[in-house]
Amino acid sequence: MNKEYDDAMKSIKKLENENIKIVNNYKELKTEKEVVEKLREEKEKQIKILKKDKDKLTEEQHISVGLMVKKGLEDVEMQAKGKKIDADIDSHNMYVEQFQVEEDKWIEEIKFLSTIREKMARTASQAMAQARETKEELKVPTEFLHRLVRGSEERQKQVCQPDPKLLIGPRRNEGTYQDPSE
Repeated sequence: MNKEYDDAMKSIKKLENENIKIVNNYKELKTEKEVVEKLREEKEKQIKILKKDKDKLTEEQHISVGLMVKKGLEDVEMQAKGKKIDADIDSHNMYVEQFQVEEDKWIEEIKFLSTIREKMARTASQAMAQARETKEELKVPTEFLHRLVRGSEERQKQVCQPDPKLLIGPRRNEGTYQDPSE
């Protein structure tokens, strides 16, 4: 009976430890999610900045082309500057695409972490329910053990009390117990 009680208590402790681990993991995942969200926001800001830079470069390209035409610069110089600006635009477009790919990866990571968090929450809920069930199951054996202990104490009192039929009163001069076998 004590072994079952000890095993049950060990199981409860184990479940409580697992629950603590799950809660800690949940907190870590939540922190990681917040970090990922912050990184995502930073990447979105960078994307906006790059888009603004792209728009500025496009405007500069149009202005440059207009000025070159007005000033009558040679086609070779206009093409060289246009190519440079196109290369810058392509470079910025490449950065935008890279950031978009990174953002997609972060979104997938967030989804994955959310799935893990949900799974851990379900596991924690199941562990808590199991702990409550185990606690309820242990109430009955505990009450049973108390009844057994009370019963054995009563029997021990009965066994330890001397039988009055076996006792013979004190002798007049001695006042001691007399053994009935004498």
